[in-house]
Amino acid sequence: MQPRAEDGDLRRTPRAPRTRTGYDVWRWCLATGYVVLVVVALVVGARPASWTEVQAAVSSGAVADVRVASAPDDGSLQRRQQVTWREGLVQRRAEVTVVPPTANVDWVSAPPTTIERDAGEELQALAPGLRVERASGSFDGSASFWGRVMPFPAAVTVSLLLGWACWLGLLVHGPAPWRATRWAWFWVSWVPGGVVAFLLLAGPTPGVPVPRRPARRLTGGWALLLSLVLAPLLGDLLGLRG
Repeated sequence: MQPRAEDGDLRRTPRAPRTRTGYDVWRWCLATGYVVLVVVALVVGARPASWTEVQAAVSSGAVADVRVASAPDDGSLQRRQQVTWREGLVQRRAEVTVVPPTANVDWVSAPPTTIERDAGEELQALAPGLRVERASGSFDGSASFWGRVMPFPAAVTVSLLLGWACWLGLLVHGPAPWRATRWAWFWVSWVPGGVVAFLLLAGPTPGVPVPRRPARRLTGGWALLLSLVLAPLLGDLLGLRG
């Protein structure tokens, strides 16, 4: 998918409007997939939380039911558990390690969050009316996207790796991007939503106006400074930093 000969130095000098290429179709496909992943993350993904937070939510009565999943038995006395609950539209998840009092544990190297009995029993002691759903044998992995622990972690990880490789290929080998240089878009990608911004704004996209002055673009240095400021701010605003 090389730019056509009549496009001249299309890879070096952005032009608007310009003829649509196969790279643009790839951009739209990747943008669609990225948006789908964001929706899945926000709807069914779980935002990481602490054991203290779930205790506080249960004690206050804000949570009426939780789901407790246990890791497969590995023969040791320690057992990892995940506690999942909802606060409004947001699903949250805390991970703990159950260590019975009789276990001979080196507390110096013990996991940071440990409890002495089953997580469901600990929470029901705080709120006797709490409903606890058991999910024995179900223990999700740690793949995350947009600050959410995702279901089907293996599939999500593979999708993210393939998507990242395709995005990098578009950035390096595609036509000169609109609105920002290649290095600028690279740094912008570290900002939440930066990748989808590239996929929608770096070239012709249905419904998106073309730039009036395509040769005037954000440079890499300014983009780096902006990303250093915007990444933590947007991360906190969108709840992407746990």
